[in-house]
Amino acid sequence: TIDSMEKDQQPKHRTVLKFTEILPNNERVNQKLRDKEQRAADEKKALLLEEERKREDELLNEELQKKDEEAKRRHLEEQKNMEQDTKKALISIERGEGNMNEILKSINWNTSVYDIDFCGLDMNDWDFHCLMIIMGDNKSVLTLNLSRKSFLDDKAKRLCEMLRSNKRLRRLELEGNLFTSDSCQYFAYALRKNSTLRYLDLENNCLTDNGKANEGILNICNALEENTMLISLNLSNNGLDDHCIQRFISMLRKNHSLIHLELFDNQNFVDRERMNIYESKFSCVGSSVEHTETIKKKLEENRERDAKWRLKEWKERKVIKNEDLEVQNNNILMTNKKNEMIMKIEEKNSVLDFYKNKFDNELKDMEEQFQKDVENFYIETRQRLDKKPKRPKKKKK
Repeated sequence: TIDSMEKDQQPKHRTVLKFTEILPNNERVNQKLRDKEQRAADEKKALLLEEERKREDELLNEELQKKDEEAKRRHLEEQKNMEQDTKKALISIERGEGNMNEILKSINWNTSVYDIDFCGLDMNDWDFHCLMIIMGDNKSVLTLNLSRKSFLDDKAKRLCEMLRSNKRLRRLELEGNLFTSDSCQYFAYALRKNSTLRYLDLENNCLTDNGKANEGILNICNALEENTMLISLNLSNNGLDDHCIQRFISMLRKNHSLIHLELFDNQNFVDRERMNIYESKFSCVGSSVEHTETIKKKLEENRERDAKWRLKEWKERKVIKNEDLEVQNNNILMTNKKNEMIMKIEEKNSVLDFYKNKFDNELKDMEEQFQKDVENFYIETRQRLDKKPKRPKKKKK
């Protein structure tokens, strides 16, 4: 029992004491002063760093403000120049004469034909500028053919600016021009922004600078991955190599709207010299047979998908048409019923009006007759009263 008592009196948790190093008074004071100096130096450095950051932020903000002001000023100047150019273009179109001006007038008034072909007409820079201005808001032209005009990259930029604002054009043919790889970035931007273009023909151009630059074609492929409206693209005779063809194959894995793709006559000039007469027709594509077969398979899949979608759309339209016919027939029945009810009500009203008029006429006749009788009675009574009464004669005895 005594041992148990001693165990209970002992503490359950032992406290561990940590003794710090005891320094003399002078060394302790010096250590405190050093710590204070170090803290003060650190605070000064932090303040200096904050001031430098603030100055840098202010300088960056000033530079950004200057850039924004310059961009706004340039935008305003561009808008003013565009307004002046549009006014000049419209005035020149209205006052000009000739076949070109007549076509431009019809396009400006939205009274032109659907398909316009400038392939055989002479077109100068001013005519092209006027055409791009009025095509931005045009709502009548569906097909625009500007083939074999020897257009350069600046014309491609203007065309793509037009495509960004146009909401009606379906087909654009630019075969046989002088567009290089620099113009591909403009076409890629237009394919990202435009939502109505369905057919694009860029055959017989220099989009790869004769096989030296493929960046432009790669930009077009990147844009086609996002585009869902284009169904036909012609890039024949542009010097595409195997790398471009492989990029088209990877693009077709994501793009399901493109159903027609022409890539013929894209072999390099060295390959043309080496090519024999008895080679396969796929050698004219500029790629191997495997690549062409994969492209064909992908396009066939897209065609099947497009056909299914069109069939589904046709069925939906048919159902909607039948529903519309049912609604029209129902409306016709309802209108006929309403007309019948209206006719019945009109007949009842006409009968009621007839008897009402008859009763009113009879009542009027009775009132007139009564009034006449009253007048006659009044006259008779008046006459009787006006007569002198006769004395009665005496009777003879």
